[in-house]
This record gives sequence, C-alpha cells and structure tokens, in this order.
Amino acid sequence: MEKTRSSKKPADSQPLILSVGHPYGDNDCWPEGILYNHNIGGQLFVICYESPTIEEMRAIRYEDAEFALFVRGDLIFLLARFGTIPWMDASFTIHLVSRHEWPDISEPEPDDRMLITVVLLDTDAVVRVLRVSTLSPAFTEAYKAALRAQSGLPWNRSTYERQVHELYARYTTMDLLNRCQIRTIAGF
Repeated sequence: MEKTRSSKKPADSQPLILSVGHPYGDNDCWPEGILYNHNIGGQLFVICYESPTIEEMRAIRYEDAEFALFVRGDLIFLLARFGTIPWMDASFTIHLVSRHEWPDISEPEPDDRMLITVVLLDTDAVVRVLRVSTLSPAFTEAYKAALRAQSGLPWNRSTYERQVHELYARYTTMDLLNRCQIRTIAGF
C-alpha cells in the first residue's frame, strides 16, 4: 500500500516526551503517511501506518536504516528505508519553522554527525517504535548546506506547495531516489 506523503507545516518545538506504547503528543489520531520536521529540538522522521505489522516494527527498529537527500532549487526531500520496507519520502522547508526554532545550519565540523529520531505510530497516534540514529559526516554537511541555501532564498508558501505538488505529480519516490545527491547508512 502506498503511504501518503506529507508537506504539512511542522509544529514549533514543544517539549515532547516520546515513549513506546504511549500517545504521540496530544493527538488521538494521526493520518497514515510520513512527516519530517527539523527544528532546534532536532530531526524527527514520523512514519504512521494504520496497523503496523510485527515485521514493519522490527524493520524500523532493528534493520539497516538508509537515508537519502534530494535537493532541487528550494525543495528538500528526505528519503528513508528500513530493511526491506520500500523507500519513503517527505518534503521539508526551513521556512515553515518559526525563525526562533530554526535548527543549527552552520558549517559542520569535519566529523559531525546529525542525530535523527525515527518514530513509528499507528493511526491512533500511539508510538510503536522509537529509534535514534546518526547520519554520516558527508550527509550532515550536504544536508546543512542545502538548509543554508534554502534559508537564503525568497519564499512564498503557495509557490512552495505548488512546486511540491508538481514534483510529486512528476516523480515517484524511486525517481527521487535515483536523483538524490547523497545517501547514507545510519549508525546507532
């Protein structure tokens, strides 16, 4: 089943305590799909399946996690896969994050590795899996460079949403993957 791609506005960071078996924030339901957010609190890649299977939960928690970065103009997409689960993607723009909540986009040190938290939810907004991984120094550098470039460009919400919609109409997730600038296997 194809999962919904999301380019919803990320919420400003609030103290969010995540625990397996407990609700994700104040939500009592969540749409099936993918949401990626990056703010001062860190990176959050949220996957929501209606009823995650044991195999999906195991793959997302324990199997190899691979991330890829697609950048075109002011569009940034983060792609991910876990074990044999098909690639998934989500768009991101720093412009939908309140300026005071922006993540650190400064030039990284040569060995810097960004952390990413992966959350698997069911549609009742219950956390089923939590995973924290690191991204390689090369991926960290490429991603931060894309954010710096994006932050300096003029931005218009309707133009951005139109561009995301047009890109999704033209390319599948695999098409985006084949055009990615960099890929990495996540570490623990």
